[in-house]
Amino acid sequence: RSANRVRRAAQDAASDAASRVNETFQEARRQVEERIDAARQAIELKKSQVQRAMDAGRDAAREARLDLEERLAQTKAAYNAGAEVARDAHEEREARRAARAQRRRTTTTGVGSQADLDEDLDEV
Repeated sequence: RSANRVRRAAQDAASDAASRVNETFQEARRQVEERIDAARQAIELKKSQVQRAMDAGRDAAREARLDLEERLAQTKAAYNAGAEVARDAHEEREARRAARAQRRRTTTTGVGSQADLDEDLDEV
């Protein structure tokens, strides 16, 4: 009987030890899996943040490009308008000079009028 008790106690102790080892192993495994899941979630979060940042950067670059293109078009239009005004003014001055020269040539005395002389002085 005593041997049976000792044998049963040894079996119970071995079974308890095996259960504790199994429980410890399962707990360690659960903790490792939780850490792996947490790391995966952190990686997915970072990937999502990077993707959003890249998308925002692309949108900002696209908007900046459109803004610059618009400003460039406005600058070109203003330049072209200014150049056209300058050309028109130059053509008008040349036309007035030509008209005065023509009037001088048609006068009998060969001398232009005082108004023509005043206009010549204004343009200088």
